[in-house]
Amino acid sequence: MKKILIIANPGSGKGDAPDYAKNLEKVLLTNYQVELEIRLTEKEGDANHWAKAAKQEGYDTVICLGGDGTVNEVVSGIAELDDKPLFSFVPLGTVNDLGRVVGFSMDPDEAVQQFAHLEETKVDIARVNDQYFINVLALGDIPTAVLETDSDQKNKLGFFAYLIDGVKAFFGGKNKNLRIYDSQGRHYDLDSNLILVALTSSVGGMEGLIQGATYNDGMAHLYAIKDSMTLSSIQTLVQEKGLPDEAVNNDHLLALRDSAFRIESVEGHSTNKLKSNVDGDEGPALPLEIEILKECIPMLIPRKA
Repeated sequence: MKKILIIANPGSGKGDAPDYAKNLEKVLLTNYQVELEIRLTEKEGDANHWAKAAKQEGYDTVICLGGDGTVNEVVSGIAELDDKPLFSFVPLGTVNDLGRVVGFSMDPDEAVQQFAHLEETKVDIARVNDQYFINVLALGDIPTAVLETDSDQKNKLGFFAYLIDGVKAFFGGKNKNLRIYDSQGRHYDLDSNLILVALTSSVGGMEGLIQGATYNDGMAHLYAIKDSMTLSSIQTLVQEKGLPDEAVNNDHLLALRDSAFRIESVEGHSTNKLKSNVDGDEGPALPLEIEILKECIPMLIPRKA
C-alpha cells in the first residue's frame, strides 16, 4: 500500500461512516507509510465510479466503509478492471457475509483497529447477467420482502428476518415453475418460490451455515426450496442442521454446488418478470446466468494470529 482511496457512505449504519473513516485514517497513517484521501458518497453510483477510476488516478488500494450495497458498488467497479487495486472494507451493514468469513469484527471500532495488521488474499465474486454479487442472490418473493421487512426486526435478526418474511411470502404466493441448469448442462425442473445462491459459509449473517464453503473455492451453493417443504422443516434445517454443502435433490430441497448456474422459467414470459435480489438490492429478472469468478478480487483482510 502506497496510496489509498477511502470511500465512505454517510448514509450507512447510524450515519457514523465519516467518523469511522477519520479513525481509519489515523490507524493507516500510524502503521504504514502511505498517502490517502477520504471521499464521501453523495449519490448512488459514486462508489462504483471512484473505484473503477482509482488505479488510473494513482491509487493502489481502495477501502470502503458502508453496508452491503456500498461494498457491492466498489467491488463491481473493481471487477471490470484488468489492473485491479487492492480492496478492503469496514463492515457497517446488517449482513456482511464476506466480512464475517474473512475475519473482520462486526464492531466497526474493532474492525478499524484490525487494519493495523493485514494480509493479502483473493476472494471470489459472482456475476449474474450484467451485475455482480459478493454475498447472496435471492429469487422469489424475497426481493419484495426485503423492501417490506421491519427495520427493528432486520437489526435483530439480520438477513434471517428477510428469510422469515420470504418464507411467509413463499407459502402465501404462487409457486414458480422453474428450470435450473448446472455447469454441465444438467437441468432440474421444480416448483419453488424461494431460491438462494450463496458464495460463502455465512448466509444472511448466519455464520457457519454452510460448513464446507470458503470465500475462494470458486464455487457457489444453490438452494431451492420446493413447494412440499413445510415452514417448520425450513426452520429446523436453518437453525439446527445448517444448509447442506453437498448435492441434494429430494421432495423438499434442491441443493447444488457448482461454478455456474442458469435459472429460467418454463411457464412462458410471465415469470420472466420475477426479479432477483442481489446483496440486498434489486437484481436482474429471469433468465439468470450466474458465473463464479474465482479469486477475482485482491483483498486485504485481518492478519490471522
